[in-house]
Amino acid sequence: MGTNVALPHVQTGRLRVLALTGAKRWKGMPDVPTMQEAGFKGYELVNWFGLWLPARAVPVLMKRLHAETVKALADPDVQKQFEAQGLKASVRRRRTSRNL
Repeated sequence: MGTNVALPHVQTGRLRVLALTGAKRWKGMPDVPTMQEAGFKGYELVNWFGLWLPARAVPVLMKRLHAETVKALADPDVQKQFEAQGLKASVRRRRTSRNL
């Protein structure tokens, strides 16, 4: 379960977090160890999200979507919202499903 889903339940005391799956502790839960710190050496699990277009989408549309996504994720307000949910916004080069 992602931190963005778990956090409200943790805050109400209905859920207790034993460890986080990222490589580093999250400042939103600084007292919660990572899985590696809890004894699971080499364990790291990162969620990612992707944007998908139809297979025959025109290249200009793909370039525009990529540019607008880069722009949006660079916005400090967007980054702040992501961080509040335990997410880190990053953009990788454009890829197709063939080279994931």
